[in-house]
Amino acid sequence: MKHFAFAHKGKLISLTVFLLFIACLPLLVKSYIISNIEKQGFDDVSIENITLNLFAGSIEIEHVNLKHNGKEKLAIGLMRADYRWQGIFSGGIETELIELRDTNLAVIEDGDGNIEVVIPIAKNKGAQESPQTTPVIAFPKLDVDLIRFSNISVDIQLAKLKSKLNIEEFTLTRLSTWHDYPAELTVKAKFNQANIDINLQAQPLAQTPSINGKVAITNIELDDFINYLPEPLSQFSGLVNTELNIDGSRLSKQQVIFAIDGSMSLSQLQAQYLALGLSANTLEVTLDSDLDINGEEFSYNLNADTLLSEVKALDVKHNYPLFDFNTLELAKLKVDENINLSLESMLINELNALMLNSAKAKNNHLVHLKQLRLSNSQLNLNDKKLSIEQIVIDKLTSKINLDKDYNIVEISSLNNFIDMLDESGKASATEHVTPDNDINSQPFNFSLGQVEASKGSVIHVAQETAEHKFRRDIFIEQFKVSSVNPTQLNNESNFVLKAKVGEFTSIDINGGGKLFAPEPSIKASGNIDEVSLARISPFIESTLGYQFISGQLDHKFDLTIANNTIDMKNELLIRKIEIKETTEGQQQNTASDLMPLPMAISMLENSDRTIDLDVPIKGELTDSKVGLQSIIQKALSKAMQKGSLSFLKYSLQPYGAVVFAAEYLIDESNNVNFENMVFEVNSSELTSEQQAYADKLVELLKTREQINLSLCGFSNAEDKEQILLTPISASGDPNSPNTLITDEKVSDKELKQMLIELASYRAKAVKRYFISKDIKSKRLFLCKAKFETDDIAGVKITM
Repeated sequence: MKHFAFAHKGKLISLTVFLLFIACLPLLVKSYIISNIEKQGFDDVSIENITLNLFAGSIEIEHVNLKHNGKEKLAIGLMRADYRWQGIFSGGIETELIELRDTNLAVIEDGDGNIEVVIPIAKNKGAQESPQTTPVIAFPKLDVDLIRFSNISVDIQLAKLKSKLNIEEFTLTRLSTWHDYPAELTVKAKFNQANIDINLQAQPLAQTPSINGKVAITNIELDDFINYLPEPLSQFSGLVNTELNIDGSRLSKQQVIFAIDGSMSLSQLQAQYLALGLSANTLEVTLDSDLDINGEEFSYNLNADTLLSEVKALDVKHNYPLFDFNTLELAKLKVDENINLSLESMLINELNALMLNSAKAKNNHLVHLKQLRLSNSQLNLNDKKLSIEQIVIDKLTSKINLDKDYNIVEISSLNNFIDMLDESGKASATEHVTPDNDINSQPFNFSLGQVEASKGSVIHVAQETAEHKFRRDIFIEQFKVSSVNPTQLNNESNFVLKAKVGEFTSIDINGGGKLFAPEPSIKASGNIDEVSLARISPFIESTLGYQFISGQLDHKFDLTIANNTIDMKNELLIRKIEIKETTEGQQQNTASDLMPLPMAISMLENSDRTIDLDVPIKGELTDSKVGLQSIIQKALSKAMQKGSLSFLKYSLQPYGAVVFAAEYLIDESNNVNFENMVFEVNSSELTSEQQAYADKLVELLKTREQINLSLCGFSNAEDKEQILLTPISASGDPNSPNTLITDEKVSDKELKQMLIELASYRAKAVKRYFISKDIKSKRLFLCKAKFETDDIAGVKITM
């Protein structure tokens, strides 16, 4: 009996000890954990509670806080693990749940570049000094049904990045190191204002390990990463949204392949590089790519369609708009690891470049394009090769204002801006990178299949100086250049140009040749018809020393350039030419070896006041005599060889002087003056009476085909008085003389220009009326419009 009591007492004591051990185990575990954490350098470690249930297979640790030097390094609300005892008998560790929630930690970079995540991460200097083969990690046999993190806050304090990462949900299911289970990863987090959403499925232990799923990140602020960009880029902001589908497989120990597709968008982009400011409303990219990593070899193919909208570029220093466009579309862009780029098409819509310095109205630029299209482009940066199959310029509008030296002010400003960027960029690059002289010295290989401008393109050319005011419009009917390849010296290029200058002048030129050979060869032919000498006079007065009052030129030519020589046949037809010597020309012509132009004209003009010349030009291209003076000398020589009557009379002076003078008077008397066509004051509209008078002249012109008319427009003092008294609103009609006169004082120069334009509109109105009655434009010559106080307000018509 005593023996039974003693045995029973022993079991009770053993049970009591076991229960005490179980009760004290959490305290022992807590003490052990705290002791080991303190050994890591933490001076304040606290754990509020540890719950250990050996029978249920669970452990919970609540409210862990680690501090060092009074600063909190880690705070954990709850850590929990649920495991299965039976897993021990299967040869591995089976865990139902690993959970971590309500946790705060920091990632900190010190002044020496060391990173601290709870504890400092020391730099492994020994590994750098004596690198060794990385040992293979032997993972234990582990199965985890669910790993769950929630409400994890990471404070990132790096030298170049200050951010917050909040992991709202992190779940990883069916993780196994020894069974082929499909694992699934779900992450929902926020990085500052960005939302991160990851859903991936993987089979890491399958015969062919694979991973697939979706990664979506929205509202990424580019400004967060500004410190990682090169110093010249002082501003870089915008919002990025991306959604990618990933499908990857491991084919061998060395080879991993990925297929990635999805979309990416960028909005509200603002960037500044030195003095260049850039902005864009949206960038949208749809892409798919293939990635192949095989050991140290790496290859990829990227295919994308891109849309960029509302882009603006600005010279920030001078607040000057450089260019802007509505949209840029890239279709079927392809890029590979060798930086080979191909593009099926690029469209730029509503492109404006270089706002005019004097512009007040919107969309007043040096260049405006309705659309620019590039087709089938290929680029290889390694080999420095660029090829473009076709460039199409749709509805070009260019407004060119020339200064007194015939320079374009906006182009000069652009060149200065580019030089400034180049110098600043070189200074910045010198501080960081040594340029590769071998790469930079390699020339770029460029080829272009064809460039053309569509019908409807127009170039406005204007020049205003103290001496004159000039405006002209060039209307492109056809412009095409094909097969351009500067690096292929024997390549044959071809070109075509058809255009109208103003209302009446036409240009038709075509040709081709080896434009980039060491000694270029060109063959070209064309016609330039109905050139008003009065209109081009301001551009050649300084060369000739004479001003053209009236006259019209037709020019037909055939040009051959080969072996550094020029061979050009010119057929010139000049009609009704009148000139006046300029002040500068008086000194110029006195010192010149050329025959005075009035004498030359007298010798060359036929009885109907036309000059019909065949002017061959031939000589070395390096010969300074091949130029305007050479053309004049050859024209005079040709006329002399023909033995024109006027030349003989000049040659026989003084014996022929009387005869010449008599005939000159006869010429004066044969110059038939028709009745002047008088217009209403400050008007260029033909009245019914004027149209009836014009109809009589039309009948005369149709009856006598050899008759040509000169139309000279005039305005007078009555026009001037009416303009000053009556404010006139602009009609918007380019053929209208009406000009907006405000209450502001109009300068004498501006008023005179208005009156000359009124006189010009009158002459053009009469010419248009004749043309509408089927009279050929070539038979009607416009004189230089004039304002004369005491002359008529209308058009003088002479034969």
